[in-house]
Amino acid sequence: MVNVQLLRREALIVRSAMESCDKGSSTILTQSFPIMNCKFASLLLAFHYFQLLDDTEIICVTGYGESSVSHVWLEIGEYLIDITGDQYNMIDDIELSEAVIKYRAFPKIHIEKAAQSYLPRIFERTERLILKQDFSGFKTSFVSKIKRSHSLLIS
Repeated sequence: MVNVQLLRREALIVRSAMESCDKGSSTILTQSFPIMNCKFASLLLAFHYFQLLDDTEIICVTGYGESSVSHVWLEIGEYLIDITGDQYNMIDDIELSEAVIKYRAFPKIHIEKAAQSYLPRIFERTERLILKQDFSGFKTSFVSKIKRSHSLLIS
C-alpha cells in the first residue's frame, strides 16, 4: 500500500530544492524551471523515491493533449504525482490547449488518485515507461547526471 503522506512530504522537499537550487550546477534542470522541466523533474523525483521505497513500481507517464501540448508525471500505485504542473500557469494562453486553460490554476505539487486527477482529462493519450530502481533503462551518462543532480538537491 502506498503511503501518500510520504509521497507528499518528499515531493515537497524535492520541489523546494529544485526551486532554490543553482540551476547551473544541476546539469538537467534549466533556468526556466518549472517550464519545460517536467520530464527531468519527474525523473529526479522518481530517483528520490527509489532511495526511500523498496519494491515500489514507479511509472513515468508522458501525456499528450490538444495543440501538441504534452506533460510528464509519475504514477505510483493508484496515485498520479506531478511536481511541475504550475508551469501552465506561467505559459501564455496562445501556446496552450483549451483543456489546459480550463483547469488553471495548477498547484506546484499535485498528488491525487488517478480517478480524481485532472491529468488524464487534459492529456488523453499517454505513453507509460516503467522505471527500474537502478535506472538501467537509461544511458550511463544520463544516470550520472540524475545522481549528481539529486545529490546537489538533497545536500
